[in-house]
Amino acid sequence: MKVLQLAGYKKSGKTALAQALVARAVKRGELCAVIKNTHGELGLTGKDDGERFLASGSREAILFRNGLTDTLTKTEGLMDLIRKALGRYDLLIVEGFKEVGLPRIWCGEKESPDEEKGILLARFSLDPVKREPKEGEKFLQGLGEETLAAVDRLIESLPPFPAGLDCGLCGSDCLHFYCRGIGKKDRACPVQEKEKSVTITVNGKELSLMPFVQSLFRETVKGFVKELKGYEEGTLEITIHHQTKEDKK
Repeated sequence: MKVLQLAGYKKSGKTALAQALVARAVKRGELCAVIKNTHGELGLTGKDDGERFLASGSREAILFRNGLTDTLTKTEGLMDLIRKALGRYDLLIVEGFKEVGLPRIWCGEKESPDEEKGILLARFSLDPVKREPKEGEKFLQGLGEETLAAVDRLIESLPPFPAGLDCGLCGSDCLHFYCRGIGKKDRACPVQEKEKSVTITVNGKELSLMPFVQSLFRETVKGFVKELKGYEEGTLEITIHHQTKEDKK
């Protein structure tokens, strides 16, 4: 990796130059990232220098100010974010994205848009509501124990999210498969249910692997290990310990 510093005072053209250099490097097929020491507020503003770097082709823009960083990265959308969270968390809460048809709790007294296609689990209002709930409508109000316990039960009733591979083995993409699985205990992701020849876990969380990826990984690792002295046919377990800074203390 080559490192180039662009120094100068404010409004000296550093950002414009960096933007141009990134665009040129991308055309050469190179992967770029930008680290910027920013003196303004961190975060997306619509005119943020970090967004300009991303628009030029940088894969990542890291902004720095007084010991704090804000990292901007490109994403393919909500499904991409969900896919990255799979195997890392037990619960993922998506706030916003009302145009995406996920099972949701609609917050606020205002009616949800007619074009919404999400599965409505319940309605929630922080303040007292003037109207009566509709027939069959589950309405939650305030942040008391009763409301929170009801939300816990709703979460518990949700099925596991699919493998996130959008492989089509179920006849659908993962988002639609997940929504159709609400309330159906016998509905399971084909990839997750398929007999596994390879299992990879990171910090106790299992990663989702397509059958082809399992086969490729199995044969590659086996090709290395079988040449080692003492190798025998059977179940192979490999544990890689990566020490964090806290572990080294």
